[in-house]
Amino acid sequence: KRFGMEQAQQLVAVTSNNSNQSLPLFRIKGNNRIALSTIRPSADGNGYILRLQNASPFSAHAALESTRLNIYSAYYSDNLEKTGKEFNRSSFWMKPYECISIKLTIK
Repeated sequence: KRFGMEQAQQLVAVTSNNSNQSLPLFRIKGNNRIALSTIRPSADGNGYILRLQNASPFSAHAALESTRLNIYSAYYSDNLEKTGKEFNRSSFWMKPYECISIKLTIK
């Protein structure tokens, strides 16, 4: 599984002469077992699609924060960006090894 992920999501190194610190768009609080594996702009241009993965054999509780964006709404989503039920960013649980997609709309 790890080899497949490494092939599909290769790391890209970038250098810059800018010494200013850049804050991340999103931060997961409360549990270091949950990883933000993908961030991409939504097709409608109004937000982002996030993919979260619980990389452990245990259920995990966390919260999703945005450090630079004003999030208007958050919904569970699929790969085609069809939204489902509302996603509670301030408190959510993930099952062992679960992957979920979230569609965020920003103001």
